[in-house]
Amino acid sequence: MSKAGKITAAISGAFLLLIVVAIILIATFDWNRLKPTINQKVSAELNRPFAIRGDLGVVWERQKQETGWRSWVPWPHVHAEDIILGNPPDIPEVTMVHLPRVEATLAPLALLTKTVWLPWIKLEKPDARLIRLSEKNNNWTFNLANDDNKDANAKPSAWSFRLDNILFDQGGSPLMTK
Repeated sequence: MSKAGKITAAISGAFLLLIVVAIILIATFDWNRLKPTINQKVSAELNRPFAIRGDLGVVWERQKQETGWRSWVPWPHVHAEDIILGNPPDIPEVTMVHLPRVEATLAPLALLTKTVWLPWIKLEKPDARLIRLSEKNNNWTFNLANDDNKDANAKPSAWSFRLDNILFDQGGSPLMTK
């Protein structure tokens, strides 16, 4: 084998090994290790307590409805259990939303076009407690952490978000006015 052939074989082998290692890492990764980071970042961004208290996991599945080479690309199917979203500090109740389980599927190829596409998200037994203390004080208005620091001249993000279906499985959301 010539020197160029050996170099090409070595580069191809290294690239293939890198792909195999990445697949093994993704397939065996314990997603529960990310819960503290996710909880902290979401709580800080929403300015209210957030916690995933149960299992957090990802299953990779090929989509049967995709055609051609796209049918070979696995899609992440994410699930999280026992999720709590609290109220802002000036609302006396502790919990705004409790979700025993949430499932969602992410379309990975859409990320190449700077689109976060969730074909569906399923909320199992959502329990939302909507509270209004006054005309301008309620728990469904979110004051995000970076809202105050926005530059009026800043360009909008090149990224977009698309959500096709929201599935509810038995839930309630009473409105309390105090």
